[in-house]
Amino acid sequence: MLKGLRQMFHGKPSPPALFILRLGLALSCVILAGALLLLVYTGPMTARNVHIHRLIADLYRAPQGVLLVTFIGALIAESQGRQGR
Repeated sequence: MLKGLRQMFHGKPSPPALFILRLGLALSCVILAGALLLLVYTGPMTARNVHIHRLIADLYRAPQGVLLVTFIGALIAESQGRQGR
């Protein structure tokens, strides 16, 4: 696993690992853009839209988990590619 980590940072990652990383980054950007659009659309927090602001806060935190899972998946794909599977 450590060799795969070195390969991803210092060398050229395998195409499946690079594909996973790109999709994870794109998904994170879409989630953040959706949170921003909801924030602009709803305006200031009131008693009527507090549930939407809680959703926005959750959407704001979600990309961190997505990127973590994406990075772990890319590492697994990289190590599987190096083993020849």
